[in-house]
Amino acid sequence: MEKTCKICGKTKSLEDFPKDKKMADGHVHQCKVCVSARQKKYKSRPEVKEHIRKSRKAWNVCNHDRNIRTRKAWEEKNPDKVKANDHAKRARKRGAPIDWKSTNELEEYWISIDIDPWRCYYCSCEMIEKHDRHIEHMTPLCRNGTSLKENLVPSCVACNQAKHSMTAEEFMNGQK
Repeated sequence: MEKTCKICGKTKSLEDFPKDKKMADGHVHQCKVCVSARQKKYKSRPEVKEHIRKSRKAWNVCNHDRNIRTRKAWEEKNPDKVKANDHAKRARKRGAPIDWKSTNELEEYWISIDIDPWRCYYCSCEMIEKHDRHIEHMTPLCRNGTSLKENLVPSCVACNQAKHSMTAEEFMNGQK
């Protein structure tokens, strides 16, 4: 079934219209694209932005404990995403680009280029638990390295800490 949007005049599938039980056909008269554009325009107004900011701040103050509980529960369920977010934050702080969103994505990349995600890139020791493995920058961020997949390898805790701010090449050659 199709419907014509009253704003843009385009005829679209009913799936392209938000649902509304009050309407005869169960959908509003504006398509999702037009509704989204209208909301974006409305929310860009300075007085509306300020109202939204104040409302969110007031809600956060009233629900502080709830926010903490919810965040902690999410962090416990999503340790990979927490680690990825921390990595991304460090990279952004140093202005380094990043092109991955989860450790699963990195693992898939490493496997595709024949790097075992559960063996240290430097000493080849096997890492059993996730907390035994660090995501290591071959060229460190402090030496203008990036957080792009090509610059990241799995590393055991000992090698990552011993390598410190050396490049992978310097570390493998035993230089300081």
